[in-house]
Amino acid sequence: MVRPEDIALADALRQRLSEQLHSIDRLRSVSERQRKSLRSKDFVKLAEHERERQQIFEQIRKGDRELDRLKEAWKEKRDRMPSSEKQAIEGLMERLRDSLRNILAIEGDNINMVRELRDEVDRELRKLMGGRKATGYGSTRLAEGRFLDTRG
Repeated sequence: MVRPEDIALADALRQRLSEQLHSIDRLRSVSERQRKSLRSKDFVKLAEHERERQQIFEQIRKGDRELDRLKEAWKEKRDRMPSSEKQAIEGLMERLRDSLRNILAIEGDNINMVRELRDEVDRELRKLMGGRKATGYGSTRLAEGRFLDTRG
């Protein structure tokens, strides 16, 4: 027999899963905007997206703590629940897993783009540094002034 506290647990778990899904969807949206900023090399927008991303991560972390607690309680009561309740909650859990896999793929692409940009900047810096050496600019010796009173 299903008790009222079991139904309350199912409701709380469904609510928390829905909220996590919403946060994950927001994170996916920010990750996609980051990808566009990386492609266009708009580093100002990229920094804005990163700040927003960190805020969403914090919300997800807080929600995960509560979600873990609810999932543990759910394991104990799951077998007593009506099949419709089990299917609804398991469907939300599967959607959450799918969304996380999607974000991981986007983030993997973003990381690769960041590495490519870093390598591109590194190549450009090497060209500049190599060009400077080739033209003989600069000296490693400190310049001494002719008209400085160094006798004290």
